[in-house]
This record gives sequence, C-alpha cells and structure tokens, in this order.
Amino acid sequence: MSRSSKATGLDTTTRIDVMARANNACERCWLSIVNQPGAIHHRRTRGMGGNRLSNYVENCVVLCEPCHTWVGANPNEAAATGWYVRQWDDPETVPLTNIYGHTFLLDGEGRVDL
Repeated sequence: MSRSSKATGLDTTTRIDVMARANNACERCWLSIVNQPGAIHHRRTRGMGGNRLSNYVENCVVLCEPCHTWVGANPNEAAATGWYVRQWDDPETVPLTNIYGHTFLLDGEGRVDL
C-alpha cells in the first residue's frame, strides 16, 4: 500500500510520476525545483469540484514557489492558461500554456505538445 501526503492526498507513486514527467522542474516556467521550494498543484482542486479522485497524474502539475503563488493570486488568468481547471472541465482536455507560450496537454502517457 502506498503512503499518502497529508497535504495533497497524493500517493507516493503518483507523486513520483508527476515529478518524473516534469523532470523535477516547474512545468510553467521550467525552473528546476531541485533543492528549491516547489509544490505539486492540483489543477482541479477539491474546492473547485475535485475530490480524492482528483489525485491522478493528469490533474497534477509541478510548480515552483513563484508560479504556485501566481496561480493562487490570479485564478482567472490561471484558468485561461490551464493551470486551474473549472469543476465542469476535464483536466485531460484542458490545454496548459507555459510562460513562454508553449501549449500542451497532459494525458496518461505524459505531455502532448499542441
């Protein structure tokens, strides 16, 4: 049985898969989070219609501390660029756009460039 993080509810396997997909870097700005503060962010949070079933790889992204702060402070722009997903949307179908204008989807296989 996998251990879960109390903060996010993510099991160890999901956490490792998300970090591996991101190559231990922020998926919004590509800043390395090795030895730096960072977070695994739920795109559709429990408060936005998610629940414990939201703890899957396609719903989670790695963000550095500045990007995680930006997402929280700018929810409308974060939603427009895919970093927040509204409760009626499916994270697997909502594209993300990083700070460099690169757009991609997250699916069961990883990142899909658009």
